[in-house]
This record gives sequence, structure tokens and C-alpha cells, in this order.
Amino acid sequence: MRTKLLIVLVVLGLVAVGLSAMDVVRAIPLPHTVEGSVGPNPAPGLGNPSNPASAVYYLTNRNNETPQVKADIQDADGVNLATHGMDVGSGWTDPLTLEPIWKPGDEVVVVIETVRGNNGWNGPNWTTSSDGILTTLNVDTLPAANIEQIPTLALNKGPAWVDVTWTGLADGNGNVVNYTVYRAQSITGPWAMIGRSGPQVPSGPMSYNDTGRAQGTWCYKIAVDYRDTATTWYTTAGTSEGSCVAIGRAPFITSTNPIDTEANVVVTTSVVVVFSEAMNPGTVTWVIAPPGITFVASWDVPLTTLTLTHAVPFTQCQAYTMTITGRDADDNFPLDPAQGVPNPWTFTAFCPSPQITVTSPADGATGVRRTSDVVVTFSKAMNTGSVTVTGFTFDGSGWTVGNTVLTLTHTAAFAVGATYTITVAGQDTVGNPLIPGPVPNPWSFTANRPPAVAVSSPAAGLDWTGGSAHDIAWTMGPDETPTNQLVVWINYTSSSGNGVVASLLTSRPSPDVYTWNVPGTINAVNVVVCIDAADTAGDVGNACSAQFQVDSTRPTVVSATPTGTTVAGTANIVITFSEAMGRAATVAAITIAPAVTNTTGWTVGDTVLTISHATAFTVGTYTVTVGVGARDASAPGNTLATPHQWSFTVASPTPNPPSAVTFTSASATTIDVRWTAPTTYTDGSALSASDIKGYYIERSTSASGPWTNLTSTARAGTTFQDTNLAAGTTYYYHVQTVLVNDRVSAWTTPQSGATLVAPSDLTWLWILLIIIIVVIILAALLAWRRKKPAEAPATPEEAAPPEPETPSEPMEESAPEEGGEGGGST
Repeated sequence: MRTKLLIVLVVLGLVAVGLSAMDVVRAIPLPHTVEGSVGPNPAPGLGNPSNPASAVYYLTNRNNETPQVKADIQDADGVNLATHGMDVGSGWTDPLTLEPIWKPGDEVVVVIETVRGNNGWNGPNWTTSSDGILTTLNVDTLPAANIEQIPTLALNKGPAWVDVTWTGLADGNGNVVNYTVYRAQSITGPWAMIGRSGPQVPSGPMSYNDTGRAQGTWCYKIAVDYRDTATTWYTTAGTSEGSCVAIGRAPFITSTNPIDTEANVVVTTSVVVVFSEAMNPGTVTWVIAPPGITFVASWDVPLTTLTLTHAVPFTQCQAYTMTITGRDADDNFPLDPAQGVPNPWTFTAFCPSPQITVTSPADGATGVRRTSDVVVTFSKAMNTGSVTVTGFTFDGSGWTVGNTVLTLTHTAAFAVGATYTITVAGQDTVGNPLIPGPVPNPWSFTANRPPAVAVSSPAAGLDWTGGSAHDIAWTMGPDETPTNQLVVWINYTSSSGNGVVASLLTSRPSPDVYTWNVPGTINAVNVVVCIDAADTAGDVGNACSAQFQVDSTRPTVVSATPTGTTVAGTANIVITFSEAMGRAATVAAITIAPAVTNTTGWTVGDTVLTISHATAFTVGTYTVTVGVGARDASAPGNTLATPHQWSFTVASPTPNPPSAVTFTSASATTIDVRWTAPTTYTDGSALSASDIKGYYIERSTSASGPWTNLTSTARAGTTFQDTNLAAGTTYYYHVQTVLVNDRVSAWTTPQSGATLVAPSDLTWLWILLIIIIVVIILAALLAWRRKKPAEAPATPEEAAPPEPETPSEPMEESAPEEGGEGGGST
């Protein structure tokens, strides 16, 4: 017996070992190879860029799988191309299930690249790709790939920009998406990715424009981006060769002769212009106004100084304006008129009569500070007593620089936005009258207007959440001062206090937006934001927003119903909050377990949320949670500090009692009770007839009881006959509905009914009634006879002989009639 048991155990052990072995065999993936060939030619050795290349394999339909690397593909041998291959069956398996990760139907891309420093390669980097769909075959052969050198870059530059261009790869298998662009300030790096080019154009022009570059050296290189998923790319490790370009600064004029505003210039003077760097003479031009002077140009050897000579002299007392344009010889930048000396500039030829050479404010000036002095510069010393000024009442004046500069002061400010025209007349010290010169006389200027400010946000009625970020928006202008030169202050006022939002904001556009991190200490309905904008003339414009609200108080749940353990199935859930709530966020934060299909409605200024449901609650306990995601109606909304949760229990619904209870009696001892079955529960929901087990009926001889139960078990149907009753007696009944789950309704209102009188009793009643009637009739006849009058005596003729009496019937003696004469028998 022991031997047999041992044999059985050995057999079972061998079976278990066999099954485990089968599982192991089944878990070992079968080999599956992805392979392909790489051009451009089958030449062996490092000279063929295919030979030292590596390969990276990855799936585009499942990008969470780690790319697999073949560090060095098979070199070309002089007859065959370089080849690549990777076992994706037994090589890549899930460590938990031992199942193959790569499966038929997967889309595989292989990127092949030759990278400087890898596998003995020291030339430029090359790359190519191939792709295909995995099949059920043991080997998937991908299309041949033709390796290409990563494109060489061309750099074009301008003021503060570099345009990087190259020719896109031919990309025979169509996997290149775009190119990643890197930038550095040295060819040795460090390199930083700055962006990507537009979509790949096979063998077509590609570019990337890098703007905002400062003066200095800028270097660029690119890598190739191959398709991976819809939003990601596989970027090659190798890049193009780096290319660098130097950006200089724009040239400008450092000096001129004559200088700007110079007067009494010798009429034969040559115009000399000195530049900040070597210029391209072929690009340099000059214009003199008024025309009539022809110049001959000459350059110094460094090409930094231009001399313009002229055979025709300048006209005496004539004001000339010179303008120079051109580009430098290195970076090809145009002249920068904002740097150096003025360009254009003005000078005046020798003049024996005085002229006005400069006025401040200048002719046509706007935004003039309303307290500014008016300064007039003359070409010669003036006879100060002869000079007159009209157009404004100045209350002070003074002469400087040898009586060539007149300064006019005024206590009363210029009117806002007013235009003034000033005229000056007079003579020089030898009596020459003032004549027109390089600047107008008379001339006009316009006094400054304060900036016009308008606040568009916050608007009236907004409700912002304290502690959150919101945009303040406004416009500025029109004003003589450009809006980007205005200085802006933003403040706020409220019943919770006042404060500064931002101060000394400069270089602001119009319209403008400033993001305010609203303090969580503000809790008021009368918040106002005010903006002041000061221009360069010292005038300030301001505006304030309409009143709005900042709410920093978290909402709470004031009350929530229903509660208790006897809740009706049709009861609505009603939640009352401490303040108006954001509808969408609040509803989304409420959960009911178990879940109920419901409809929500808001009342009382969005403080009361009613959750109704077409289908009644089932019997059981419900838990309602208002999560902290519930927000009040401010933007973006204060959340509940803590979740509010409560539960209630729905009891089985109570049925209504029967209706239309009626009674009939067919005999002196029975009463038939009838009623109408109820169709609803007390909560108004429908009551199915199949849910009614029957009815209990009780009887009493008084409407107030005590009651006798007539049904020990629920009575089916809607009728009941009560028997063995006393005849002619009134009885009271009420009825109660009983459900199959033994829940009962209230009793109906007691109703009364009476039994009939017994037939024997009726017979005696009739006999008694007849006797009474007969007695009454006899009494009435007797009374009538007694009251009848005596008859008159008969006449002889009328008298008749008496009839003889029959012997057998002796004649009775007549009684004398009342009221008659007495008489006897004859």
C-alpha cells in the first residue's frame, strides 16, 4: 500500500514539473528580427558613413516603450550594403509577463546616424531612417535607407537678427518632421535649443529666424527630428557643423562741420562728416535743402570721413539743412539717426543781419510743459531795447551769452492744450533788422494736455476672489507724450482699507493690462481701482473704476436636508449656503452615494440649491458630500474650508388608506362594507396594486371606539361582510391598507352604518298600529253620535203605523232622545 502511494506522489510531482516547464516554454518569446540595408554604396571602411553608424529602433504607436539601440550596425563589405538588424521578439519582453512587447501591427521606425566620436567616425554627422509595420513573419525587412549628411547652414545677419537657412534632407522614406535649432555664443558651446523649424521640405529650402540678438558672436547648428507620435519627435544625437556670425552695431555720425544750428558759416566752407566706423561709399548719399548746391565727395583711407566741397558758395543768411544716409562696410547696417550728432542738421550761411537760429519750444512743438520758459537764440548780439515779443504776456525776461539768448518767463501757466504763436522783432547792435533765418518767426507751439485715462476693468458688479490674480485694464491718451513714456500709478480704495497696486510703471502701451494679485485681506463690496498717469510735462491724468466686490470669505453650508431615518423617497435634497455660489463648480463638487440621477435648481440669489430626482430614492441610507471644490460666486471663487457631509435614511413608503368607504345592509344582522383601493403612497409616489396584501377592518358601536378587529389577517379585495349583528343597530367601521412588506396605512375616518329591524318585530308593530287606529276611529264615532241633534215630530200624514214586532225578537225599549219630549210605548 505504501509503495502504491509513493508511486502516485512521484507521478503527480512529474506532472507538476512538466506543467511548469510548459509554462516556461510558453513564456519564452519566439525570435523576431527587424532588418534593413543602408547606402549610399557598398564600399568598406570608415570612408563609407554607413559603416560606423548606429541604429535606434522605436515604435510610433506606443511611445511609452523605451527605444532600443544597436550601437554599431554591420559594415558594408564591398559587395553588400551596410545592414542593420535587431531581434524584437526574444530580446524585448515584459519582465512581469514575459510576453513580447513588440507585436504584429506595431509601426516601427529605425533611425540610423553616424556621430562624430562614435565607432571611429570623425567626419560630419550623417543620418537616415526607415520604417514599416511588424508582421507575423520571423523577419521583417524594412525599405533600404540612403544615409545623408546633416545639412550645412548658411547665416544671414541684420540689425539684431540672424537668419539660419539650409536645404532639407531628401528623406527618401519620409520620416523627417522638422529640425531642432541650437544656439551658442562660441563654436565650442555651451549650446541651447532655441526652437524648431517649420515642416520638413524634402530637398527644399528650410530656415529659422532668430531675432533680438545683441552685438556679438552667435553660433548655430541643427539636429534632425524624426516622427514619433503626434506631439513628440525623435531627435538625432548628431548635429550639423556649427556656423557662426558676428553682429556689430549700426554706424552713426560722430561730428559735422558746420555743426547743428551754427550761424554765420563762411559761404565757401566745405561740409565734413565723420562716421563711427568705415562706411560703404557706394551707399552714402546726401541731400541739402534748399537745393542749388552741388557737392564733390572725397573719403579718407579708413572710409570714416566724408568731405563735401562746392564751387558755388552758400547764399548769405540762408539756412541749410543737410541729411546723410548710408550703410557701413562690414555689417551693412544703415546709419542710426538716434545716436551721435543730429542727422539731419541745420546751419546758416554768413549773414550781416541778425536771425533767430533756435527757439524753445520749437516751431510745431506739442506737449509743451505749461510752465516752460520761452528761449530765443539769435545769430548776433541784439540791441535788447529794440526787441519786442508778441503772442503771450510774459512777466519776466533776461539776456545771456553776449545778448544773443533771450529767456522769457511767465507766472501764469499756459492754458491746457492751447496753441500759441510767438513773433519776435528787433535790431542788432549796429541797427540791422531781424530777418528770417533757419527757424520760423513767427512760430507756434501747443501747451500740454494731461493724459486721458479710462479704466475698462474691473467693471461694475464684478466679484473677485481675494488672494487671486485679476487683470486691471485701461487706456491712456490722446496726449502729446507717447504713452510708452508715461509713468503710471495704480491704487485701490475700499471699506476694508486702501493700498497700492503698483507704482512707477514705465514703458506701458495703450491699451494696457496689469495683473493684480488681489490681497486676501480685502473683503468689501465697494472696492475701487484708480489709475494716475503722469506725462513728461508734469501733468497727471487719472480715472477710477466703478465699484466692484472683493470676497475673501470662504462659504459654508448653513443647512442641509433631508435628515433622519424616515425620509420619504420623493424628498428633495436642499442645501443652503452662507453666500451666493458658483453654480457649475458647486454642483460638480457634490456627490450622492449611492448615485442618483438628479436635476439641480438654484434659488434665493444662488444660495439655495435644490436637487430633485424623477425616480424616488430606494429604501436605504444615502450620504451627501459637498466637497471643497464648491466655490462661491466670486471669481475664481473661494472654496469650502472643509467638506460638508451628512446622511439620511429612506424608509419604506407608507401607503394611503382606502377611500370612498360605504355601507349597505341586506338584513337585520349583516352590514356590507365597501371601499376603493389606494393608488399612491403618502409621499405621492405611485402604489402598485401588486404591492397591496389586503386590508384590516375594525368595528365599534362608537366613533371613538373601543374597536374590535374583524380581520386577523389582511383581507383581500375591497369588500367585507360583517355578520351576527344586532338588528336595527348603528355600527362604526374604519379600514387600513396592508402592504406585502406588512407596512400599514393610517385608518380611514370612522364611518357609520345600521342593520335592519327584524321581521317579527315588524308584525307586532303593525298589529299595535292597527289597534291604535281602530281605537281612535271608534272614539271618534262615539263622540260624533253624542253630538247629533233630535229629529222633529212627524205629521199625521207622514206617520206610519207601527210595524208589528216579530214575536221572536222582543222589541227593545227606546231611550228618549236628547232634547225631545218624554214618551212611552203605545
